[in-house]
Amino acid sequence: MAEKGMERMKKAILIIIVIVVALEGVNVILSNSRHAGKPRKDFGMISGGYQPKEFENGSLNSFSYWVKMDFPAAEAVGYYEGKLREKGWTPMESTASAPQRQWTTSIRQDPQSMVPDCGYIYQSNWTKEKSVWTTALTLTYYDTSPGKVCSPAPKNNELLVTLREWYTSPTP
Repeated sequence: MAEKGMERMKKAILIIIVIVVALEGVNVILSNSRHAGKPRKDFGMISGGYQPKEFENGSLNSFSYWVKMDFPAAEAVGYYEGKLREKGWTPMESTASAPQRQWTTSIRQDPQSMVPDCGYIYQSNWTKEKSVWTTALTLTYYDTSPGKVCSPAPKNNELLVTLREWYTSPTP
């Protein structure tokens, strides 16, 4: 009789442990997803933007749209970097392979025409203390590239604004 009581107690303890572990897992998932999928809601869209697109999958969320704005898009840079700072995000440092907060050019494929063009790209990555999310702002102009040589500035004023957020494992 005592053995059955002991066996029931072991099962009850095991069930309690499983429930606690499951609840902790749900809590981690919810805390990670509370921030997920909010680039558009958190940072907004510049007036006059068109063709918005959103993508969410839990660990990567993206929001992009087009807006007419002259190069070098000082209004877009100021708008988004101001919003990021207001919400407590700080810019990440540049690396040799990924310059930050400056315009670069390279041959890219225009997503609208699917033709290789010059891409004029402004990239800035942002992080928040104790956050497991990174936010990236990418501004891109596409322009024709005769002879695959980029001019100093794009000739058009169509700017692709992209905000991406992705989950990064917390550091111990």
